[in-house]
Amino acid sequence: MDRATLWDMTVTEVLIAPGQYADPYQGGITFEAQLAVRDVFDLGIRAFEEPTTHFAEGEPYWTAGKESRGSVGKHEF
Repeated sequence: MDRATLWDMTVTEVLIAPGQYADPYQGGITFEAQLAVRDVFDLGIRAFEEPTTHFAEGEPYWTAGKESRGSVGKHEF
């Protein structure tokens, strides 16, 4: 949501941008995941106070010098 807002893109444009995310998941979506999406898009709830546009698992080269906002599961934002 933050990428879409900050970069003047639609959520769909953010999700399908080349090289940004893995191919969309084609399986079922848990009720917990559905609630999380609702919280963001319908209720405006955010995981972090500051806009957050990138996440990583592990420590890829491009995270050097970036400020950590926190983590959710294995993803560091």
